Amino acid sequence: MDSQAIEASKSFSPLFEIVTDSLNDGLIIFNEIGQINYINKACRGFFDVSENEPAGKFLNDIFPEKFHIKTDKNFVKGLKKVIGKGTELMVFDDMGTSAMLYVRMEDVFNGLFMLVFRDITSIKDQDKLLADEVIKRSNLEESNFILKERVKKAARLSKGSLPEDAAFSVFREHFIFFKPLIELGGDHYYFKKFENSAIIAIYDCNDIGVAGAYQAMMIKAHLDSIIINSQIEPSQVLEEINSRILQDEVTHGLKGVRIHLTICQINLETKAVKYAGAKGPVLVIGNGFYKEVIGNQKALPIREEQKIFQREFTLKEEETLFLHTDGVQNQLNEKGEQLDRARLIEMLLNINTDSLAKQCEILEYEINDWQGKGEQTDDITIIGIRF
Repeated sequence: MDSQAIEASKSFSPLFEIVTDSLNDGLIIFNEIGQINYINKACRGFFDVSENEPAGKFLNDIFPEKFHIKTDKNFVKGLKKVIGKGTELMVFDDMGTSAMLYVRMEDVFNGLFMLVFRDITSIKDQDKLLADEVIKRSNLEESNFILKERVKKAARLSKGSLPEDAAFSVFREHFIFFKPLIELGGDHYYFKKFENSAIIAIYDCNDIGVAGAYQAMMIKAHLDSIIINSQIEPSQVLEEINSRILQDEVTHGLKGVRIHLTICQINLETKAVKYAGAKGPVLVIGNGFYKEVIGNQKALPIREEQKIFQREFTLKEEETLFLHTDGVQNQLNEKGEQLDRARLIEMLLNINTDSLAKQCEILEYEINDWQGKGEQTDDITIIGIRF
């Protein structure tokens, strides 16, 4: 990674402090399907796994078989019943050595849970009431408080890395609908203006939470260092980022990264658009019609000798360009049905004559109405622009 990319990624360093700063407790953060988002040093040592090994894995991948859990539809209900409760477990290693652990479940914030382990073998012979008081109410609660505060700080830093809304004033109209699933998310967007053109990118990382936000910040660092003048083509940017992701797998052990990426270079005078995408199509909506512009069908990294496609088209005055992640169409209603892409296109066609500010309000209402009493299921990002 070059010096500019390294410098850009430094701003996200608090993410690495969330579970590592002065915490002696073993700690695992995981989502509603039991997939591990983060595991700290103490816990990696306890389960005897390397620093990069747990990335993208599930709880059952590292738990001993006798402690495997069912991550079915009742998993979250079961978790919520034990939030704030602790229990003691006697565990044995391969050599037959026993240890007494105190285990406690906490709700970090919507969609993320935290499992805390503490070895209480050495104090088990002490007064149990005193042990409970010290461990449960003091140390673990303090650790949980520190964790929550640092997650919030990291979320503010992550959101602060997004371009300001005023940057999009080069267009006659625009809206940005950005709604992460939780405080930290894997959706991000990017904007850079040159004298007569602008580059917009929108990207969706396969992880959510801490891991997703870290991936998104790495992509931003790459974009900052690659897009240094107006002559670079979107396909060239896509090819270079693809190359860097593959290299990161080798040098940093970042396995399992999947990025949906859309890049548009827009001539502000002629309204000509150059587009490249990796599983990130764009929509052009007009009065009674729509056009879907599709790039490469695979997410980054693309490993085969596959050409990166670049499409070119020109926007008319009455047309609106939409860049979006798949978060909208992934939203579920109370019956478990996806909103899907066809419904999204129908929504946009129905409100095309409204101002973009009004469209943003209607979209938010329609998405919430579709969800009903259900919860959001994915990060959502939509950007609409009009000349």
